[in-house]
Amino acid sequence: MRELPSEVAIIRALADSVCKKISRKTIRYLQSLDQALLSGDDSRLTSTWEEVCVQVQYEESLFWDSYDETVKQVILGYVSSLIAYERAAVWLRTDAGCQWDEDEPADWSSDDIVNYIAANYVYLEAGRWSNPQIRWFIERSAMRD
Repeated sequence: MRELPSEVAIIRALADSVCKKISRKTIRYLQSLDQALLSGDDSRLTSTWEEVCVQVQYEESLFWDSYDETVKQVILGYVSSLIAYERAAVWLRTDAGCQWDEDEPADWSSDDIVNYIAANYVYLEAGRWSNPQIRWFIERSAMRD
């Protein structure tokens, strides 16, 4: 007979599934944003997602705060539509959730959830993402330094 997973394992698996789904949706949305790119016309970058990847992999531009805000606003839109138990599972994986004392009321902060997904899923993926445009931009920038 198979042993059932613990509550912690179930919460972790649910949170990971929800975060991966939100991360994929966020990336797809950022890939669709091809207007008002801040990297310049000669950059060869074709989407906001590519610009984020370059900044995570190479160096943050003066506009990093704008990119970070955009990423987090997109994530917040998806977090806002989560079912309560999905939101709770993800929050329990954040620093605040890990430190939560069950005798106290839970905060379930959207900011905690958004920051967690951005740092541990979206930006982690941006650090691994590559294509010819990203490689060209980074190589060209490295030669200038």
